[in-house]
Amino acid sequence: MTAAFDNMHQGFMLLDNQGRVTNFNPRLGEIIGYPPGVLRVGATARDLIDGSAALGHYPGASAEQAYEAWSGRLGAGRPRYHIGRSLDGRTIGIGYAPYGNGQWVLTYEDISARVDAETALAEQNEPTTRCGADQHAAWRLHV
Repeated sequence: MTAAFDNMHQGFMLLDNQGRVTNFNPRLGEIIGYPPGVLRVGATARDLIDGSAALGHYPGASAEQAYEAWSGRLGAGRPRYHIGRSLDGRTIGIGYAPYGNGQWVLTYEDISARVDAETALAEQNEPTTRCGADQHAAWRLHV
């Protein structure tokens, strides 16, 4: 099972019912870019938020505000999906799923390529995006 977790393309983390990391794979650190020593078994959710905040992952928000938002997503007690942006512009999809007695599985995935492809396709299929509203109106009149 460890080989599967270590080789999956998503970052993966398990939290116990106290919000402490009990397991994670190396891909998580690559996706998030935590400073050395932050992502470790036994780290608290607050340790992870503080480490991310120190990197500037929450522009316009304090570590406390980021922690409150994060806690709110988990506090709902049901699976959730959140999309965020990394400092380098990547789009990160974060899945939260409860299991057991207050424990959580979190997955992190760089979805930048998929989001970029969906955006390009939407722009390709929307004439107003390609040629502007005035030209689109003229185009409709001549078709």
